[in-house]
Amino acid sequence: MILEFSEKLKKLRHARGLTQAELAGAIFVSRSSVAKWENGLGLPGADSLSALAAFFAVSEDFFSTEMPEEVIVSKNQLIRKRRYAAWIPLAVLLMLAFLSCVLLICGFRLTSGGCVDPYYHKYPTIWEADYNFYLNDREAPGAVIAVGKYGPLFRQAEGEYLDIINPAGDKIGILLRFTGANALYCFVFTNGYITEMGHTEDGAAYAKVDYPYRTKEILLDGAYVELDFYCYFKCAPPLGEITIKGEKMCLVPQDASDN
Repeated sequence: MILEFSEKLKKLRHARGLTQAELAGAIFVSRSSVAKWENGLGLPGADSLSALAAFFAVSEDFFSTEMPEEVIVSKNQLIRKRRYAAWIPLAVLLMLAFLSCVLLICGFRLTSGGCVDPYYHKYPTIWEADYNFYLNDREAPGAVIAVGKYGPLFRQAEGEYLDIINPAGDKIGILLRFTGANALYCFVFTNGYITEMGHTEDGAAYAKVDYPYRTKEILLDGAYVELDFYCYFKCAPPLGEITIKGEKMCLVPQDASDN
């Protein structure tokens, strides 16, 4: 069996007990050049070939083969390219998996529905340019699940809570706001008061709740604004003076400990 140049060179080097670096130093070339020759991915020039023949005490014809070495090198290079190309899809999949893990750790999802519990899908949803809002109870302060939009990605968002204070100094509810690129999105939740409790004739418990400040519209900076779902409106920031049922309300930021 006639050996290729790469195999002959490797066999001679091993017979001398040399590393690639030691052979490279002996004939004044780089180690990577020797590695390329032994991998069948390149051929030495005329000077390097003469140096190899002299170093190993063989003729230059010793390194020749029946098939032109240029053809062998081209074949080996093609095989190497195909081998690397076969790994590209796997590398891409691994990279996508890594990015997906990073996004999940950071709270991002590919769909807004993946950001909230499926429970909230039973209730009204407000679709806006910056957020998707999920409502499960129109009067409950913690009932808004806001999902911020970041291109094709979504992430659950935190809002800013403001206490709504009436002229008498009483807290009559809260206002939850989200600042988006397109608008200021707000939710007004007013307090309810139990006016009657008891049991029906069949034994079921019931309670009647009165919402004295519940309304379908508010007066914002002198202009009437309709509340969707009795709570939602949007405006241009900043948020100004609010009047509910003829009473001018103060908006006071809550302390972090009160949230």
